[in-house]
Amino acid sequence: MPIRVPGLEEVVRALLGTLEDADITRWPPGWVVSDRPAALWALSGDLAFPLAPTGTPGRWLAVTCLRRGRDRA
Repeated sequence: MPIRVPGLEEVVRALLGTLEDADITRWPPGWVVSDRPAALWALSGDLAFPLAPTGTPGRWLAVTCLRRGRDRA
């Protein structure tokens, strides 16, 4: 079976779309375990992006993407 690997542009579009549609909050979801506080969080389904301010007013940086773990049966 062939494996299709998306190109960089396709991945960037999907990531930006996810962030644009995310809910922004000051509280992380209950399933996040982190030793570093974040000023804001972008939440989208099972994904959480801790956000940090940049030097530009109104612009925030998603420093990583955290995914809710799944129970393994």
